[in-house]
Amino acid sequence: MFKTMNLQALIVLIALPAYIHAQTVVSGKITDAVSGSPLVGAAVYIPDLKLGAVSGRDGIYLIRDLPPGAYVVSISMIGYAAQAEEVAVKG
Repeated sequence: MFKTMNLQALIVLIALPAYIHAQTVVSGKITDAVSGSPLVGAAVYIPDLKLGAVSGRDGIYLIRDLPPGAYVVSISMIGYAAQAEEVAVKG
């Protein structure tokens, strides 16, 4: 039986000075659904963009420079059931 994990997806829009292009970022923290412990090494992937990241020792991941749109974010880790969630990135 697979364990479950929590995905706390955060869409962060960072406003930068006019001479630097604006960045759109998807970030979040992956934790064990039962213990709440951060999950290290969870794979976070956006298939439509072929972009991804791996969660760090604090369970946090970050994917930068995303174009505006709606995307499915897939999360997987050995020993846990894979999950997917749709997020909207606004530019």
